[in-house]
Amino acid sequence: MIRKKHFMGLQALILLAAIQEYGGKKKVTENLGTSVDTMNKYLTILENEVGYNLLVSDARGTRLTARAKSLVEHVALIEDIFTRIYDADVKNAELKGEVRVSMPLSVFIALPHDNIDNLFAQYPFINMASISNLELPNLNAMDIDIGLTYVPPEGLDNVIICEKSVKYGYFTSSKYISRHGYPKDFDDMMENHWLVNNENIQVYLKDWKNIVKRAQCIRYSSKSASAVIDIVRNGGGITLMPLRLKEEGLIFLDNIAYEEEAIIYLVAKKKTKDIPRVRAVIDYYRNSLSRM
Repeated sequence: MIRKKHFMGLQALILLAAIQEYGGKKKVTENLGTSVDTMNKYLTILENEVGYNLLVSDARGTRLTARAKSLVEHVALIEDIFTRIYDADVKNAELKGEVRVSMPLSVFIALPHDNIDNLFAQYPFINMASISNLELPNLNAMDIDIGLTYVPPEGLDNVIICEKSVKYGYFTSSKYISRHGYPKDFDDMMENHWLVNNENIQVYLKDWKNIVKRAQCIRYSSKSASAVIDIVRNGGGITLMPLRLKEEGLIFLDNIAYEEEAIIYLVAKKKTKDIPRVRAVIDYYRNSLSRM
């Protein structure tokens, strides 16, 4: 049990260590802002507790006895405790603020975000600003901390943290199937069914361009992945999507294989990637990619 004498003994130990470090009581008063009377008070109490002298005074000044020096060795443990406390405070301070993440909408839709609540619960003072648009992100922009992209980044300041191959497949909706039936195979899909074209896919899936050329009926085209998904969900046709979207209530045409895969690159700035708040968000996206 912690008692009052423990607090007083702790102060005496720290003062002993200070006397040893500074070479005398006078130097301690100058550096720590305490008085000789205060030091003597705490040191006398500790001497009474341990039963032996802690200091020796002579013409050369005041110095620690051999037994006192053995006690001062324990002060290093006390210093370590305070160091851990202060380091934790610094780390917590660095786990505050905004982290700017840039990615095209096609990447945003492909990623699972079901664990975002865990990130926010673990780091309540980190705020994310998502820069999502139709085009690939400009990872050289100074205000971007993290980028996710289908194209390997350029620039010496960008570091690839990890990459993930993403499998794609053909998707449609029950509404479309009820009206047009289930395509028998790839040729049947090309000749007799409606396709919905996400124009941006051609940037990272080269074969999609040839498929679009071959298809007999492209009913809708857009650079917006969310618009394409909405059209497909409402019976507008068939499109190519990441296999993860099997969880989103659409119908996966598992009888028609698509072989080409896209690669999502998780990218960060070399100079800022190890800032604690940025590292926390990097780890979140690394985990998201691993679950795709």
